[in-house]
Amino acid sequence: MIFRFILFLFFFHPLCSHSPHFGLISIPKSGTHLIIKCLQLLQDRNYVILRKELGFMKLNKFPVEGNRTKLMKKIESLADSEHFIFDHAHLSSLLKSYLIRHPDFRLILGIRDLRATLVSQAYYRSEDIEKFIGSSDMSQKLAYLMSLSEPKGNIAKIYRHAEAIMTLFNLPNVLIVRFEDLVGAKGGGNDDVQRKTIKKIANHIQVPLDPQRLEEIQSILFGNEGISSATFRTGSIDAWRNDFNPELHELFNKNYGTIQLALGYFLDE
Repeated sequence: MIFRFILFLFFFHPLCSHSPHFGLISIPKSGTHLIIKCLQLLQDRNYVILRKELGFMKLNKFPVEGNRTKLMKKIESLADSEHFIFDHAHLSSLLKSYLIRHPDFRLILGIRDLRATLVSQAYYRSEDIEKFIGSSDMSQKLAYLMSLSEPKGNIAKIYRHAEAIMTLFNLPNVLIVRFEDLVGAKGGGNDDVQRKTIKKIANHIQVPLDPQRLEEIQSILFGNEGISSATFRTGSIDAWRNDFNPELHELFNKNYGTIQLALGYFLDE
C-alpha cells in the first residue's frame, strides 16, 4: 500500500512532474539576465548558449541555411531536463523552424524599450564603438548605433534583432516577457505586475508555484544577488533618459520609431 502511494506521488504529484523543454531568445541588452535568473529560481537548470554549442564562433556570422536540419538535431540534444537553451534574436529563424517541428517546446521572448537597449549597448560596447568613430561621448556613440546599417565587428544592430524576434510573436507556445514587467518596484516598475509576470513564466514552463515560493523569488529577483552575468550594469526603467537629448530623440524616432511601436512601446514627441 505504501509503495503504491509513493508511486502515485512520483508520477502524479505536481512537484514531482518535469516541465517541458524550453528556451529563451532575447534582444541584446534587454535585461536577459533577469529572465535567466527567474528561470533558474523557478527550476534548477543551467543554460547553454546556443550559438556556441552550434559552433558559430564569429559574432554576427550564423550560417543557418543549408545546415538547418543538422542544427535542429543538435538543439534536440541540448534542451533536456537539466538545461535550457539561450541566445539572442539573431537565431530566430532557426528557432522558428524548431518550434514548428517541436510544438511541445516552450520558448520565452525577452524584449525591452529599444532606447534602453541602445544605451546599455553603448556603455557595454564603448571601446568597440571607438574603434570605428574614435574618441567620443555617449551622445555620439548612441547616434552611431542608431545609424548603424549593418553589424560591425562585435557590435550588433539592435533593429535587426527586434525585427527577427517579432517573427516569433504569433507562434504557439511562445511567451513574450517585457523587461519592464519583471523588474518590480526595485527597478522602477510595479510589484503586482512583477508577480503576474513571474506566474506567467512559471505557468509557461509548467512549474508549480505556491505563494511562499513566489514571494521568495520576488524578493531576490531584481539586483545583483545571485547574478552571474558579467554584462549587468543597471536595470532601472527609464534610466535611458539620462543619456538622451532632443537630437537623439529625433534620430531614434526616425530610425527606430516603426519597430519601437511594433514592439508595443511608445515614442517621445
